[in-house]
Amino acid sequence: MSFRALAVRMLCIFGLLAMPNNAAAQLVNTGQVSGIPASGSLPPPLSQSTVTIPVVSAVETIELIKSVSLNDTNGDGHAQMGESLTYGFLIKNTGNVTLKNISVTDPMVTLSGGPIPSLAPGATDTSTVTAVHTLDAGDIASGSLSNQAAVKATSAKAGALPDAVTDMSDSANPADGPGLNDPTVLTFTDAPIIAGDDGGTLSNGSAGGVVAGLNVLANDTL
Repeated sequence: MSFRALAVRMLCIFGLLAMPNNAAAQLVNTGQVSGIPASGSLPPPLSQSTVTIPVVSAVETIELIKSVSLNDTNGDGHAQMGESLTYGFLIKNTGNVTLKNISVTDPMVTLSGGPIPSLAPGATDTSTVTAVHTLDAGDIASGSLSNQAAVKATSAKAGALPDAVTDMSDSANPADGPGLNDPTVLTFTDAPIIAGDDGGTLSNGSAGGVVAGLNVLANDTL
């Protein structure tokens, strides 16, 4: 059956469907074509076709994981005043939009490195930002150190809002907590007290005796 060429028309309808719970939106394109038979004796036929195209929503998220290790200078397995802690910072772009101007802040330590110019989706940076903290008497007396860092970035997407993309650090040690933003903790174990052999003599008590429940060397001064 032939149709009158000038009587054929096409109607295209575009629609954007927003999905709930931050799911991907859909772009729906519906086209219709109709025509009048050359004889004019039949009603106009109608043909319709719909194409649905998924539209990926922009996700702007970032993750910061903080680790700590003791620089045990004397190798005794215990933290002492004057030894240091090295902090590592793993920064990952967990979204699908490139992030830029990525900076880390930490209230306890002085950071080295950064800001990171940009980080592509899925990319991770583990070397740009570092920190070293030297232990003092107060640190040792406290028995542990616990703190968090924060990361902030902006979206590189054209037309993006200037709102910052942020995250509080999670600990690299699962034992520090089951959450997504647990502080990084290092607990100090007490170093053993070793009696010094000073070569002196007891001024009160017997050599090799016991004073106040503590063993005393035969040549220690009381």
